[in-house]
Amino acid sequence: MKYALLAALFCAPLLFSIAVSLPQQQENISVSTSEGAAMKSLRTLFSAETAFQTKGGTGEYGELKDLRAAGLIDDELANGIKGGYRFTVVVKKSTLTTPPLLDLVARPSEYDKSGRRSFYLTEAGVLLTSEKKDAPLAEMRPFAKQAMQGNSNRPVRTAPLVTETPDEEDAGAQLAANEDWMIDALRSIHTAEATFKEKQGAGQYGSLEQLVKLKLLESARVDATQKGYVFEVLLRAGKGETPAAYAVNAVPQTYGVSGRRSFYIDQTGTLRGADKEGGPADATDPPVEK
Repeated sequence: MKYALLAALFCAPLLFSIAVSLPQQQENISVSTSEGAAMKSLRTLFSAETAFQTKGGTGEYGELKDLRAAGLIDDELANGIKGGYRFTVVVKKSTLTTPPLLDLVARPSEYDKSGRRSFYLTEAGVLLTSEKKDAPLAEMRPFAKQAMQGNSNRPVRTAPLVTETPDEEDAGAQLAANEDWMIDALRSIHTAEATFKEKQGAGQYGSLEQLVKLKLLESARVDATQKGYVFEVLLRAGKGETPAAYAVNAVPQTYGVSGRRSFYIDQTGTLRGADKEGGPADATDPPVEK
């Protein structure tokens, strides 16, 4: 009886700890699911904007109502609220000297409940995240190299995301070339991040904009849209016993057309990739050998 009582007393705190932690784990899973859905919706909006620009928009981006009228998004997304996130589209028309600009923003409807991060995507296809509540566009807009076409006597337009190919063989070759380009780009980003941390970053990793401004990375390497991909860049500042970290995801903007594999690289330098059916790769995916 004595030993049974001791065992019960020993297990009680453990059971209490498990009971307390389970709701938290479920909440974290729910938040993670909402955030993943928000990123997917942003990519849907990006695909819709690209289609609208090259077809019905005559080179310009459209508002949510324009995308819905063109049949490019569903009613729920057109209303600006979906899956616990609020979606905002800000467009700036082109001029004789500047291309059209696009800001796509997804913010949690209820912070800490439907999501903890905001997501931001520009016409350059670079996906950023921020844990700051209602982070303003001025703080979130990343460096975006403009791929432009045209000449000095007509409005500048953004180049199409994916060039149409005449047959399946050419399309397959283009898809493989896009993936090879992304592999090289991600390895270049890792080299630049390592150099920045050692020399200019005082132990911290930098944004793509910082890497380009310091000439550690060519601007062409951060324009993923030219190869039909979207970047997601995550930075974690080092503080105390918590080391600095970074991670970059590269996801096909149009799965099966611009690419099949998603890629992931972080401060370890190991590049990983897998066919995620358009979803993001992560640290559990197999290394990429090339």
